[in-house]
Amino acid sequence: ERQALPLKLEALEAEKQQLESAISAPQFYAGPQAEVARRLERLGAIGAELESGYARWAELEAAGAAS
Repeated sequence: ERQALPLKLEALEAEKQQLESAISAPQFYAGPQAEVARRLERLGAIGAELESGYARWAELEAAGAAS
């Protein structure tokens, strides 16, 4: 888990950056509303996944430092 977690967080950060780039485009909100909603929802989910992932990483680092 300790080795896989950074890779997962990296992938989530990349996906987040891609979504933020798409959302910042002027034509984004003019597109299909179902797609707009889906991407905004995914962006929120990524935020939650990153938060819990970084918290878990901190726990693993603390446990590794304690041993």
